[in-house]
Amino acid sequence: MRKLFWLIMLLSLALPFSVSAQEAETHNTSYRCRLNDHTVFPRYERDNQRLVLVSWNTAEDIAVLENNFAPFDWHIYGFSPNCQYLMIGLGAVTNMSVMIWNIQTNTRVGAIEGVNGFFPQEMIWSPDGQTLIAPMADSTYLWTLPTNRAIQISSVRGVNRVRWDAARNQVLFVARETSTGVTALDLATGQEVGFYHL
Repeated sequence: MRKLFWLIMLLSLALPFSVSAQEAETHNTSYRCRLNDHTVFPRYERDNQRLVLVSWNTAEDIAVLENNFAPFDWHIYGFSPNCQYLMIGLGAVTNMSVMIWNIQTNTRVGAIEGVNGFFPQEMIWSPDGQTLIAPMADSTYLWTLPTNRAIQISSVRGVNRVRWDAARNQVLFVARETSTGVTALDLATGQEVGFYHL
């Protein structure tokens, strides 16, 4: 009976550690996307200095996004809804390069350099997945990916009530910290084309 008691105690102590170890292994794989016939997740191979996409089902490398890639710190911010783009932050959170790769062509699209990479809210993607609003800690950017044009649209931390107006080629939003009205931006130029007071 005493042996059974000690066995139960040992198992109860070991269980939380095994669960947390499993969570640590799968932390980055919570960002998954469909690419061709595979569900993939990003992985950094420190020994090979490569950023790769790995098959969730077979664990094989599906694509190499970057070689000779040696960041001292990196953070995954996720895929675009259409599974075309992957966003990763490199470096210290307070002075980060936010980079995007086109995973369908295995090419780096571009980066926003030297930003405070703490995001007060998630990325807001356009319905076609080609443009996003990127809220950083110090400012918010409108980033058009096919042309790699990132324009600072606000010095505030994030936006609310975003609406993409494809018919007018505009995006409308309320700035989070100065919510006195709705700002309309032209998606082609990134310029403000209207402000509508609440």
